[in-house]
Amino acid sequence: MIFSPEGQRPEFNALESMERQRDFFAGIFREGIASGLLQGDPRHLATMLMGINLVLVLEHLFTGRPTLTRRNAQRVVDALLEGCSVK
Repeated sequence: MIFSPEGQRPEFNALESMERQRDFFAGIFREGIASGLLQGDPRHLATMLMGINLVLVLEHLFTGRPTLTRRNAQRVVDALLEGCSVK
């Protein structure tokens, strides 16, 4: 999403940006899987993290509620890591 007048928008490819982000997070998950700490598909895990983040950002933008906090970020990451941890 770009919030600027037509013709004044910077050159930005949201899909490319999203793929770069997903590759970055998938790399982190891949390291956790390789070390034996995590299990799952690294790209799926990255997509889940990005999806949760998107919901929090949109909720903040549309409602003004303080969803973008360190506490919420920690909870989201902890819940995701707990779910994909090798038990």
